[in-house]
Amino acid sequence: MKSPRFAPQLLALLLGTVLGLVVLEAGLRWLGPPRRFQSTRVDETYRVPFHQPAVRPQPVPGSGPRFRVLVVGDSFTWGGGVLAEDSYPRRLERRLWAASLPVRIEVDVLSRPGWGTETEAAVLAGRWDQMAPDLLVVGYVLNDPLPPSGAEHDRLTEPLRRRRPAPGPTRWLYRRSFLFDLVWDRLENTRQRRAYRDHYELLHSPEHPGWKRTRVAMRAMANLARGDGVPAVLVIFPVFDFERLDDYEYADLHKIVRRAAHGAGYQVLDLLPTYRGVEGRRLPVVPFTDAHPNELAHRMAAESIARFLRQKRLVPTGAPPAGGEPETRPPPVP
Repeated sequence: MKSPRFAPQLLALLLGTVLGLVVLEAGLRWLGPPRRFQSTRVDETYRVPFHQPAVRPQPVPGSGPRFRVLVVGDSFTWGGGVLAEDSYPRRLERRLWAASLPVRIEVDVLSRPGWGTETEAAVLAGRWDQMAPDLLVVGYVLNDPLPPSGAEHDRLTEPLRRRRPAPGPTRWLYRRSFLFDLVWDRLENTRQRRAYRDHYELLHSPEHPGWKRTRVAMRAMANLARGDGVPAVLVIFPVFDFERLDDYEYADLHKIVRRAAHGAGYQVLDLLPTYRGVEGRRLPVVPFTDAHPNELAHRMAAESIARFLRQKRLVPTGAPPAGGEPETRPPPVP
């Protein structure tokens, strides 16, 4: 019996594929271990030490009229991965200070890693009279409707965790083949990004319990401020996990948050336009690994918030200082 005519072509295709894989493997080994540009890993989110307390010590020495801004938020507001002086609340204070003289603007911070809007509202209610702010600023990140801990938190975040091959031939190949390692990680990046998209959409879906509680908490903080005649501003941060913010996939979720905040009585600043056109790798603490904002992102946030507060006339303003605003806090007014 004659062999099929396509057998030589099939054999040549198989040999060519094997040879191509061998060449690719050799090339990757010559270039060195693959660089791992991965999406944010949930288990590494808080691996960088945090520096500042939940509430800045008061009062600041000095005399004269004062205007207190209270900034409430989670790890973005806390300054995860950066020094306390580089966080956007501290930078915001330095940008507002000199331009407000003779009134002294002080920015106080009420924040912790892992807090969501519901926790922030509960803590703020217990400390409102103590803080006595003249302006309330609430920082918002898309994971804020997530429960801080517990079985529900673990269930919602499980699909976001970075996966590795199970023990067996796949694990063996992953550890020994640069090519297999590269392909696995690229496929896992795609899966993880889709999982994050589904995760944030779920957290902001109309019937999700976390989003319902978040809207109630938003309104509670706004009502607390309104009861004392204090303006409230909600600042929405983007997720810093994209190579380019122009490719940002969650802009529609920002619209949902803006509508809810406006309905609760906030003036709203969405920071997404602030970062448009900036390469995404320049903004997080560790690109594609720790998506907390770095010093540059905090500085840009502080500049945008300060400009917004002045334009809306929510803070006292005086004559701009010669030579621009200082990068270090001025001494107290005698």
